[in-house]
Amino acid sequence: MFRKRSARMSRITSKGQVTIPKNIRQVLGVKPGDRVEFELLPDRRVVVKPALATAVFERYVGYLATRDGEDPD
Repeated sequence: MFRKRSARMSRITSKGQVTIPKNIRQVLGVKPGDRVEFELLPDRRVVVKPALATAVFERYVGYLATRDGEDPD
């Protein structure tokens, strides 16, 4: 766990992608292919956290429910 607050920078690509720095990925325990959630706070800070397995499962069930093969997002 971080004992000291750590700020890292990342550049946004033309596709809107950002790279989560390695040390932060390690602390979060996320690996390639894992999903993360972004939460925008009222003061315009962004919180990034691993997606809970239940949330991912619920989205998958919602996707299957569309029956036309399109992601509901």
